[in-house]
Amino acid sequence: MFKHVLVPLDGSILAECVLPHTVAFAKAFQAKVTLVRVLNGLANEREDLVDLFDWRLEKAEAQLYLDKVARYLRKEGMNIDVAILEGPTAERIMEYAAAKQADFIILSSHGLSGYSGWNISSVVQQIISQAYLPVLIVRADSTKLPNFKALQYKKILVPLDLSARAECALSAATWIARNHNSLLLPLHLVAQPEMPRRTPLTQEELLLAGDLVDRNRNEATHYLKEVCYRLTCEEFKIAPLVQVCTSTTSAIHDIVRREKIDLVVLCAHGYSSENKWPFGSVAMNLIVFGKTPLLIVQDLNFSDSDISQFDDSQQQRLGH
Repeated sequence: MFKHVLVPLDGSILAECVLPHTVAFAKAFQAKVTLVRVLNGLANEREDLVDLFDWRLEKAEAQLYLDKVARYLRKEGMNIDVAILEGPTAERIMEYAAAKQADFIILSSHGLSGYSGWNISSVVQQIISQAYLPVLIVRADSTKLPNFKALQYKKILVPLDLSARAECALSAATWIARNHNSLLLPLHLVAQPEMPRRTPLTQEELLLAGDLVDRNRNEATHYLKEVCYRLTCEEFKIAPLVQVCTSTTSAIHDIVRREKIDLVVLCAHGYSSENKWPFGSVAMNLIVFGKTPLLIVQDLNFSDSDISQFDDSQQQRLGH
């Protein structure tokens, strides 16, 4: 599924938190990995004011750093390349990903600039807003030392909304679960219907809302049973979850904490999302507020200008 994984590093411990995840994914998918370091000093200052000796020294140090990391990863049996780029970080990473046909990016939420008031750094935000590629966002942790060993995902949560579109996350999730002997938790959340009123709901309206919830819960239970039946040949355990909630995103965060989830895997869009945005509302909420490693399987692989030109038949093919 993933053949070429791009892993940006900036030399910081925060950025290196992606390394055990890189090993885990590369081994699971037998993928090639390219470690990328972007030097942007010349992009921020006039070239004639930059000490070229210092610039060459920085570039040499970056090469030594990437070579060192690559050696450790090769000991894990991985196919590793390294690349040094120059210029604005996000732009160069995206240009390189397109040129080298990378199909997956692993990102640390923060790097050399340290923690900020946001859950992801500005560079990560720029990359994921332009990538239209599957991305794994790993939450940076300064308390953990660099680790070049693969980790194990014991519990993997896969939110599904009953649409074929959302199921694109299942392929990656099942592949990982098979390689890690994980417990896979397909999840569907039944949202209680919104019935805004200036006065309390009548008994008839309460019965109507309850009937709708019951029907949706029964349909979701039946759907997840079908999903589990399709996956019965896989070598991992499956525990489907159906839960009634008032807020889908809040419920996902609660389940992640309660079940001690190691990895959340979801499609970038659900049945109700518009194609013109790189992520739907649920995916964006988990990016902004999540605390767990998050794999977003991107179902769009084109630019905004391409999206605007799609006709009705193509949108139907994407799940509309």
